[in-house]
Amino acid sequence: MEPVEIADTLTPIEESGLPAKDVPILAAAVAARCEVLLTGDVTDFGHVIGQIVQGVRVLPPSMLLAEIERAQS
Repeated sequence: MEPVEIADTLTPIEESGLPAKDVPILAAAVAARCEVLLTGDVTDFGHVIGQIVQGVRVLPPSMLLAEIERAQS
């Protein structure tokens, strides 16, 4: 099991186009140096799905699953 990292300092993500309620979610993923932010919220994150935002790839579950399946075959 991977260790848990607590990101205690968040840098606001400017110009993300996200609603204010979702900015901390992306900021936490960036602060924790996540490779992927997994979201099913296509209403708010749809414009960044499949993109890399400040080093974090934003993917819905279906795209991540497809990548995992491709990597295993």
